[in-house]
Amino acid sequence: MSLSVAFFIAYIVLAYLLFQFSFDKNHEKRDQIFLVQSYLTDFQKSRMRTSYQLGESITQTFPEVQASTRYFHHFRAKVQHMDEDIRAYNFYAADENIFDFFNIPILHQSSAEGLLADRNNILLSQKISKRYFGEEDPIGKTITVKYNGEKHVFTVKAVFYDLPENSSFQPDYLVNINISLDALRLYNNEKDKNAIKTNWSRRDYYTYLLLNKEADGNHLEKKLKGFIAHRSDSVKNTELKLIPLATLYQDLFMEYEVIIILLILGCWWFL
Repeated sequence: MSLSVAFFIAYIVLAYLLFQFSFDKNHEKRDQIFLVQSYLTDFQKSRMRTSYQLGESITQTFPEVQASTRYFHHFRAKVQHMDEDIRAYNFYAADENIFDFFNIPILHQSSAEGLLADRNNILLSQKISKRYFGEEDPIGKTITVKYNGEKHVFTVKAVFYDLPENSSFQPDYLVNINISLDALRLYNNEKDKNAIKTNWSRRDYYTYLLLNKEADGNHLEKKLKGFIAHRSDSVKNTELKLIPLATLYQDLFMEYEVIIILLILGCWWFL
């Protein structure tokens, strides 16, 4: 009996480990993609978000960087549905080229191009589409989203397949990046959107870089030392760190304590 329990625990441990180390393998370019982190040297702490213009500035400066993309995770968005306001989890305002970075398979769409080109378009995951439209074709239908006291009516442009659980990129709603400027302006009571775009000290966006195949992320990180420190006194103590997408989950989110506990339990039962 005890041997059966030990084998069962060993199976659970193995399944857990395989899942933990399978993250982001669905993204074909994962070995070339790096998340840019802000590292606050004064506090010796990292922040996963950066300023609006950082990715573009890096891309223009370093030839080994093919492209950059960014998205804003809107935590305050709510969908107005049948006289009820429903929290819209995983509501992302993203650059149009987000599809060049992450594999987001499309289920239905109204056209082949420009899915995020129009600020009035919205893309929904399959599960969100079913939640609000059931088995109906949602393409061309509208959905009302409230954020920071204002309403925005979006037209459904496409529906994408739900991303697997072992993807660190998990959107359920995708809208044009400019929607983030509206949301941040309202939230911070700012009148000028350009002030958000040009403020180096803001950390609102998840920024990713796509490197050339032969480029080395560690080498680029060394070249980035001091890249933003001279741009403003407010970021003079900020450095940039690069986290490979291939190991992002293991580097930032994996619960190693759980693995250790499971391994100890397995060894204890075997003994």
